Amino acid sequence: MNTIPDGHFESLACNELTYWWHCNRVEFASALLKRHVPDAHTRQVVDFGCGTGGFLHMISERMGFQGAIGLDRSATAITHARRFGENYHLRTEEGEALPSGTDLIFLMDVLEHIDDDVAFLRNLFAMLPEHGLVLISVPAMPVLYSQWDRQLGHFRRHTRAGLEERIVRAGGRCLAITYCFSYLVAPALWRRLQDSRGMQGSCEFPPTADWLGGVLKVAGRWEAGLGSRIPLPFGTSLFALVRAKQP
Repeated sequence: MNTIPDGHFESLACNELTYWWHCNRVEFASALLKRHVPDAHTRQVVDFGCGTGGFLHMISERMGFQGAIGLDRSATAITHARRFGENYHLRTEEGEALPSGTDLIFLMDVLEHIDDDVAFLRNLFAMLPEHGLVLISVPAMPVLYSQWDRQLGHFRRHTRAGLEERIVRAGGRCLAITYCFSYLVAPALWRRLQDSRGMQGSCEFPPTADWLGGVLKVAGRWEAGLGSRIPLPFGTSLFALVRAKQP
């Protein structure tokens, strides 16, 4: 597994509750759950690779889960996450059992850090009950793979067909799979072009003017409403809602 630089967690902790990209990711995930998981409020959730905790904190406030626990391999990340409470824990061993009763897992931008992601998913699916679900997000469109991805320890970016094929090989079944952040494709292509010219930048999200952040949050709400109903054809991220065991 490739790990995220500790310095990135410092930036993440400062920005994730207000920065438009993080807020829009919560918006999209919430829309998918509301449409496809009507009993989401009864679920026992684990955010696997929870980082500094903002995603789990925000989506829990929206969805009202029965219980929610965050796990991460980074002590730096967990230290930051515990500003939201004591339900964030350091995961120290591969194959470590999930908390009892877990029936919904979040894998938010985790799989791209794992070389053998099929084996990882297979092991994770095996830990869940028959009705267990996994919500996955990953960076999308291999053509966008750039210095940004390398600095963050990403092995790959995914296509929709490629991600679904990996999920099926691991024993799961997609209930919904769609691209997200469609409005970022053009800027991401520009960043990739700059990278090809040797103009390497930071792996942090760029500062955004308040007015532009507001516009992008509106775009995110609109896209979440649409993407939860029909699969979107392109975007810089992919979301997949997965039943962990084939019926």
